[in-house]
This record gives sequence, structure tokens and C-alpha cells, in this order.
Amino acid sequence: MTKTLDTLRAEIDEVDAKLVAALAKRTHLVAEVAATKAAGSAIFRPGREADLKMRLWRLAPEVSQALIEPVWRPLLRASIASQKPDFTLAFPPEAETAAEVFSAGFLHLREVHTARDGLELLLEGTADICFIAQADLPSICHMLGTQTGLYIVAKEGAWMLLAKGMPDRSHSDMTILIDEIEAGKNTTDIEFVERSGYFEVPPDDMPDAHIIGIYQILEL
Repeated sequence: MTKTLDTLRAEIDEVDAKLVAALAKRTHLVAEVAATKAAGSAIFRPGREADLKMRLWRLAPEVSQALIEPVWRPLLRASIASQKPDFTLAFPPEAETAAEVFSAGFLHLREVHTARDGLELLLEGTADICFIAQADLPSICHMLGTQTGLYIVAKEGAWMLLAKGMPDRSHSDMTILIDEIEAGKNTTDIEFVERSGYFEVPPDDMPDAHIIGIYQILEL
């Protein structure tokens, strides 16, 4: 029997009510997680976010990835803001639009003139994550790694995200390495090497390499 328009609309209203109830429950659980976390635990978890998105895509293959992303992004950013209301994203002027999309209206945004300025804010603790262009890596790579504790932790479109500490493992990681000697020269001729997988120490065939970050590949 064909459903009437009123019946279909009533079913949509019922689904909407369930969605709101689920959001309320999720918000409560996020608050419990925040209260349970040890002091100093990471708030931005790009590895976990990548695994979450992958799981959602697989749960509902008939739902477009282009729909899942904008629906869940505000939930994830609201979770960050609930744990740290002043969580701050630093960005260069040309990344303003990308920063606004990434923050989904929940994070503090702070514009910086250069990638180095963004790194200084991370080191000071006045910013939590920072957008940089890949073209800026040669000029700042000597400031990344074990010496400062700053790493590339994710990629967002054309931008790389920097933060303190290595990201979590995800379903598909890519490690970025450079030659440790070249890293200290601050030249534009530094060769960056990407290795599939999560490396906490350089691989055996690159013993002198310098790990500067890990990002997640979001592909089904």
C-alpha cells in the first residue's frame, strides 16, 4: 500500500525526534569522557576522527560522504570546545576559509602572518593546532619532531595541521620523514619522504631520518 504524503512526513518527524534524542545522549557521553580523561590528555584526536568517519561510511554506504562530513564535523568540534572552551586554531590569511570550515563555528580562530608565527603560538601554548601550507614545510621542518614535540598530525584539504604530540593510530596512516642532517639546514632543497604506516621511530632502511608527522588517509 502506497504511503500518503502526511504519513511520510510523520515518519520523518519521528526520525528527527530520534536524532535529537541521540544527539542529547551523545553530548552527555562526551561530557562523561571529558570528566574521565586524565589531565593533559589530547583533545583533538585526528586518528580517532579518521576511524570514526571510515566506520560511518561503511555503516551507511548509501549515504553520501559529502553528507556525513558536514553533519559530524560540528559534533566533533563541539566535543573539543566542551573540553576546552578556548581551544584555538591558528591559520595564515590564505587559509581563512579552510579554518572556518574546520572549526564549524566552535573553535577560536587566530590569524597569523607566517607559519613560523603559528608554531611559536603552539610552543607558547596560546594555540592548540595550526594550519600550514605544504610549501612552508622546508622553512619550519627543523622546528618539528622530538626536539620541540610539534608534529604534523593531520591533513585538511590542501593544508597540514600541526599540534603538540603525535596523533593516534588510524586505519590508514602516512608517516612523513626528512633527512635529519638536512632538517637542521633550513633549506628549500630538503626532500620529504612519505611512508605508508605508523612509525614511532624511523624505519630500518632510514636510520638517520627525522619523523616530522603522521596524517591519516581518508579513502574507502
